[in-house]
Amino acid sequence: MKTTDMESPPTEASGQRNPCHDTMNKHSFALGVTADDGHDYFFGAIQFIEAELTTNAVVENSESAPPERLYLRYATGEAVILGRGLRRLAQLLQRGELENIRPLDRRYAGLRHTGPIISSIVVTRKEVV
Repeated sequence: MKTTDMESPPTEASGQRNPCHDTMNKHSFALGVTADDGHDYFFGAIQFIEAELTTNAVVENSESAPPERLYLRYATGEAVILGRGLRRLAQLLQRGELENIRPLDRRYAGLRHTGPIISSIVVTRKEVV
C-alpha cells in the first residue's frame, strides 16, 4: 500500500491522548475550536459546508513552516488549521468523531508526538443576518 506525505497513522493505536484534538465514539454535534487568540468557537455539524486539505504554500519560503493546511468552512465562519498529519483530523471530521481541536501549546513543542500536530488555528467569523 502506497502512502503520501500527507497521510498519518491513527493515534488511537498508540493509546496516547493527542494534545491537539479530542475525539468521541459517537457523532459530535459541534466542533470546538480553540484559536491562536485563545478564543473558543463552536461550529455546529449541521453548519458544515466543506473542507480542503492541501500543502501549505508558505513551506516553499520557510523550511520551518507547517507542511499542511486544513481549511474548514461553516455557514457561520471559517477555520484555517496549519500543522502536520492533518489528514487524520479530516477523516475524524468526516466521520463526525472530532470533538475539539486546539494548537499545540508551546511548552509541548519540543516533545515528539504521534498523530496530528496543530501549529496554528485562525478563525474568521461571518456576519449572520
